[in-house]
Amino acid sequence: SHSYIPVEVRRIIIYQQEFLHNSAAEISMNLNIPLRTVQRILERWNKMGEVINEPHREGPPKALTDEQVEFVINMLEHSPDLYLEEMKDELWYRHRAAVTLSALDNTLKELGITYKKV
Repeated sequence: SHSYIPVEVRRIIIYQQEFLHNSAAEISMNLNIPLRTVQRILERWNKMGEVINEPHREGPPKALTDEQVEFVINMLEHSPDLYLEEMKDELWYRHRAAVTLSALDNTLKELGITYKKV
């Protein structure tokens, strides 16, 4: 029986790993969540680029919402030389959207948008 971890808390776990570079053990202590639970959420994030276990969804998971895609397109129109890492950070700060670099890269490829590589 898994205890349910709300999406907001899952996003905080991702944030602590991605931006604060905390270990799973540190995150577990910070948030008072069992280590194994933190590890499971991080594993899912690293593998799938998502934090929610969605039951029975058809097709591949959508990494970014339409609103977030719109935001990225607007960012690139204003600053065409943004790096992927910067877009990822802006998505977090503006939308609290935790997306992986690969999910962002794939989304831009699907849209046929080119951007600066590191």
